[in-house]
Amino acid sequence: MQILSNHKLHAMICAVALAVSAVAALCWRTMRYKLTDFSGDGRIYDFGLRTFPRYRVTMHPIKAVRSQKRIFHLNNLPRITADVLLQVSMPLGEQRATSFAQQQQDIQNLPVSISCELLNEQGQRVCFADGPLNAWEVAVSERGVTLWQKGCRAVRIEKNKSYVLSVSISVAEQFPQEFSMTPVLQGGGNEGL
Repeated sequence: MQILSNHKLHAMICAVALAVSAVAALCWRTMRYKLTDFSGDGRIYDFGLRTFPRYRVTMHPIKAVRSQKRIFHLNNLPRITADVLLQVSMPLGEQRATSFAQQQQDIQNLPVSISCELLNEQGQRVCFADGPLNAWEVAVSERGVTLWQKGCRAVRIEKNKSYVLSVSISVAEQFPQEFSMTPVLQGGGNEGL
């Protein structure tokens, strides 16, 4: 058995470390997600590594002044586990002084029904949420109001695939409130924790 000299051993360790670094850099370059890869109806944001949620895709707002269906195309998303949410915008006026619980109750009592469906590029249903507003979970905070249902939480989104999100709103004929919703897909984050 031949013993390697310190010089040869050091050279071998450096060569292995350099090869591992090159492979890691190549993997990072080919596997990382670039925001410019995304195309579709909406805008994508990356809030950085170790944040939650890391990625957020915000679609165009839907005004709920009449019953309607809107279709959003989402192409080349990052690989994430995501939630499909609806952010509510409405002039709260005097309601801003009311409690969060009262705002939540007011929203759930609106005569509006919502259906939300996400399909993959094969036309298979990835998530579905449906019902009147009182069937939706309502999260109220100082930043606004968000609607969600369990059927569209923790949805697996595959990298560089295409998805279609459809949002249908049914509004009562005599709907006195100005009301709009912004569909949001968000997830990923806290990588490596």
